[in-house]
Amino acid sequence: CGLVKSFAGLFAARAGVGVGEATLTPAGWSLLADYFPPHRRTLPFSIFLMGPYIGVGIAMIVGGLTMDQLSSYDTLALPFVGEVSPWQVTFLVVAAPGILLTALVLLVTEPARKGRSTDIGQKPKYSDILAWVRLHKRIYIALMFGVPCIALVLYGLQAWVPTYLLRVQGMSLREAGTQYGSIALIAGSLGVLSGPHIGAFLERRGHADYHLRVAVIALVLICPSLIALTVAPGPTAALACIAVVSFLVPMPLALVATVLQSVTPNEMRGVLIGTHVVTVNVIGLAIGPTAVALATDYLFADPQAVGKSLALVGTLASLIGLYLIGRALLPLRQMLSPERSDAAA
Repeated sequence: CGLVKSFAGLFAARAGVGVGEATLTPAGWSLLADYFPPHRRTLPFSIFLMGPYIGVGIAMIVGGLTMDQLSSYDTLALPFVGEVSPWQVTFLVVAAPGILLTALVLLVTEPARKGRSTDIGQKPKYSDILAWVRLHKRIYIALMFGVPCIALVLYGLQAWVPTYLLRVQGMSLREAGTQYGSIALIAGSLGVLSGPHIGAFLERRGHADYHLRVAVIALVLICPSLIALTVAPGPTAALACIAVVSFLVPMPLALVATVLQSVTPNEMRGVLIGTHVVTVNVIGLAIGPTAVALATDYLFADPQAVGKSLALVGTLASLIGLYLIGRALLPLRQMLSPERSDAAA
């Protein structure tokens, strides 16, 4: 992205980033499920899912500071690269650590596969997978369409909060980058880590559906937090609302990852986790930021209404998610309760 010279080049490079990201989740989740037994998965999944929030936070902070430092330059000359703009340098600075971190993948060892289904075989047909999904359709509808509504709020927030802070709250590029980056880093990470603890509390109180119940709680609390953003009197109040939403959105994600493993036979995980990634990306990443932009431009027809658009789109998505996930609580309890009984025995 930092070396492109046209919109088409940036589009292609950004698509390449998306392709790389899309391969990570199915492989990573399946790998973690084989490394750890079900009762020990929430912590490693939480740590794994902290990655995006740590990454986004650092990228926002470093990117904002870099852009601010280079704002007085029209172009810069780099060795082997030539003349580049400040925004291109920002991409290169943020990308550089990834080149070094890629080498760590070579240290990952292949674990023994666990949790195979005995009645389906090692390589199930797509008809077998569809039959399994139909048998537990409410659960998979919640996972494939309800949970992506949470991602819609997340990606809408990440895409438009910097613009909201610049445009509506009058913050500088440096302030918006460092302060929102800090919120994403701290509140997002705390949200991911808090989810399993809240889930464990609900489990001790007898809620076998705690994985998705935490998602319901998060969605209920997201709505008023987003609505409060529309009436925030200043940057401090706005950042407080953003921090609350940034904490709530990732709260159920580790539990969602673990329950998807628990309800899916091992040999079906790659396909169904991949499907989950597709729906999260299509609903969350594609529709989320676009819906906020469309609401700002065409519904409110006011560039200053980006906060209202965030609240409207996020609230509607939360309500849809509540309905779809709420319908899955009973079948999830029925499906997981036998596992709990066997474990107790």
